Amino acid sequence: MAAFSQFPSRIFRPFVRWKRLVATDEGLVITRPTSSESYSWTQIETPPSLTRHFPWCTLGLSKQTHESRFSGLASNSKPFILSCQTLWAQAHGSRVKMQVAKLESFLSRRYLSEAIFNEIQTKAKTTLKPWRHWWKTADLESELTHALCTLEEIAQWSLQDAEEFKASFEAHYLEKYKSYFDTIERNPLTEKQRLACIRQEQNQLLLAAAGSGKTSVMVARSGYLVKAGYASPSQILLLAYGNDAAKEMQERLSKSSSADGVKALTFHSLGLSILRKVEGETPKLSVFATDLNAFHQFVYRTLLTLLDESAFKLQFMKFVELNSDFLNPIKQELNL
Repeated sequence: MAAFSQFPSRIFRPFVRWKRLVATDEGLVITRPTSSESYSWTQIETPPSLTRHFPWCTLGLSKQTHESRFSGLASNSKPFILSCQTLWAQAHGSRVKMQVAKLESFLSRRYLSEAIFNEIQTKAKTTLKPWRHWWKTADLESELTHALCTLEEIAQWSLQDAEEFKASFEAHYLEKYKSYFDTIERNPLTEKQRLACIRQEQNQLLLAAAGSGKTSVMVARSGYLVKAGYASPSQILLLAYGNDAAKEMQERLSKSSSADGVKALTFHSLGLSILRKVEGETPKLSVFATDLNAFHQFVYRTLLTLLDESAFKLQFMKFVELNSDFLNPIKQELNL
């Protein structure tokens, strides 16, 4: 076990309240005239610093609760401080290297969404903060220096840097899953459809004309998330407003080896299943919730009844005229 000692300068020994500083692999031991105390390197938040105040020097320690300063060191105390800094770096460096390794692995597999970008940049700044700029001139092992350089680079990323990283990620995964996107549907997916599968922002909106392949994207995206290891089929749910759309998605999902097991439901059926699970029984609903024709008949009969009132009929006629583009069929049906 390495041990390095430092005593106060002979000139200032009568004026200081410490007798000896000992740096070991575990931490720093401070011996006082009647007592001693020790701090592990992990308790010391930042590297020990040496400040020169001619003709003496001061050792500064920033601990978890407060900052301690030990004045009266001789001007030749630099080797001792360097030893303290090296031991501090050894104690904190393993955690930094592990975090950077996890971060690099994470970024190689996950899309850099805005939420993830903000999260990792904040984490990089927080991890780098105790090291300040001291590490750039310190004699550290190359692996630790590389890890700190990586953290500094991420901490300084601009939005443009993030966009360039995402573009590189997209290009890599477009190539990696080319065969999948070529064969998941009857026709190969277009590049925009493939990007809609690969991109993973916290909220995404897919706008496209009817029949242009939105369902293909939903099915392909589900399979991609499973195939790339981002989710299991049981963690993915596709929702549609109408029964026909949900049924079509479920049929196409079942034909995909990677997306088989993913569920497609309507909002209505999802709500019912949640209520059934919570209440232990199927809730009783109005017939209008499940029979669209019955609902239309109810609206029609209600309108006929209300139109017997002259005040309502006048207001309704104004409403029809203002919205004639899509209400003319109703006007004709009601003989208005």
